[in-house]
Amino acid sequence: MRMAYLLFYDGTKHNGFCGIGNTVENNVKEALKKILKRDVKILKASRTDPGVSAIGNVVAFDVDHEVLPELINKYLPKSIRFWGWSIVSEDFNPRKAIEREYIYFKLYEGEDVEVMREVAKLFVGTHDLRNFMIRKNNESSIVTFYEISIDRLNNFLIIKFRGKGFRNKMLRKIAWTLHMVGLGKLSIEYVENLITRKVDKVVPSLDPQGLVLVKVKYIKEIKFTYSNRALREIIQYLRAQIKQTFSTYLTYTYMTKNFIELLQ
Repeated sequence: MRMAYLLFYDGTKHNGFCGIGNTVENNVKEALKKILKRDVKILKASRTDPGVSAIGNVVAFDVDHEVLPELINKYLPKSIRFWGWSIVSEDFNPRKAIEREYIYFKLYEGEDVEVMREVAKLFVGTHDLRNFMIRKNNESSIVTFYEISIDRLNNFLIIKFRGKGFRNKMLRKIAWTLHMVGLGKLSIEYVENLITRKVDKVVPSLDPQGLVLVKVKYIKEIKFTYSNRALREIIQYLRAQIKQTFSTYLTYTYMTKNFIELLQ
């Protein structure tokens, strides 16, 4: 049978979800091999870059018997935790989502937030955003954004992205663009030309450590069962991280708050 899971991980401790070495995927594969005594193909909603974290990435794989999060977590580092599970149809593929929500956290550097919000509206809708992705020959650059919102919280900026079809490094490239507009180093007209392809130039990206995959939505909602033990372990882990690092303080604080609310 196929089971789907909600997965948390601290991306600052792992080399992304795909690739070689200390990746989230490799850690999970090794854990499952110890449990199921065979290699397991993992389907995932999002392949995140090194440094990018997740609250609710969705993964799925076929099992011989029901495997609960607590059992998998026994073989994983504290920075990776399965915390929700559900039995799904055999053809369920987590990649086929109708919406993904990410949040980018960064230090406030004097940006004009109102100007950033004005530019963010230009991205909402369906556009050819080839200038805001790692270009690949056969990959579509048509992307839909439902929302890009920007809020300031003391010395931090919080940028929320909701949409579908996001490409590699796209959100961090848009975050860089908003940041540069806020500092007055890019004009609104120039960004509009990047979006409409009147200007054809790939833009840089901000660091990955501030990006968090919050949740993934599907046409047919998945009813997950939560593991309270896993939630408590995640909160304990995040609280320890908050004490150790300032650069990602708000990122860890935000994730902690989300998991505490799930326990209540």
